[in-house]
Amino acid sequence: MKHIYFKLLVILAIISLFMACTGFGNKVRVKVVLLNMNALQTGSIEEILLERTDEVSSGGRTELYGKALKCLQEKKISADMQAGTAFKNQYKINYIKEVEGEVTVDFSSRNLVGTELEERLLIAQIVATLTGSFEEVSRVRFTVDGEPAETLMGHVCIAYSFASPLEAV
Repeated sequence: MKHIYFKLLVILAIISLFMACTGFGNKVRVKVVLLNMNALQTGSIEEILLERTDEVSSGGRTELYGKALKCLQEKKISADMQAGTAFKNQYKINYIKEVEGEVTVDFSSRNLVGTELEERLLIAQIVATLTGSFEEVSRVRFTVDGEPAETLMGHVCIAYSFASPLEAV
């Protein structure tokens, strides 16, 4: 009987050690950049972009980038904050990869439509969220269906990567 308890304790200790080493269950703070709906009509770009802190479960680097953007996409306009997102539910990210501080966000072309303002704000929100949340991210590049593209929605040049959200606006 003692051997069974001892074995269970050893197994639990190994599982606990594994969970601690892999960061299982840990949370990471990210800065999700939302749109100030009140300032959108009258304010400057500095007033339009609002930072909010959120938590996502930890994981690999590109997985964290994806979770931060998912968090951004899931934000809805709330009456108390009057903040929202240009990242519509219909937009789908195919993949995210990072090479030497430059993150590539690849969108599906399916349902990727919007006005010039929506496109500019979407790019600005994504760039601000990734560069503001992760020290190692210095630039964000966009592709569509795995290929370089001129624009996401037909309005804003995405031939080059963005280092600042203001470059999109």
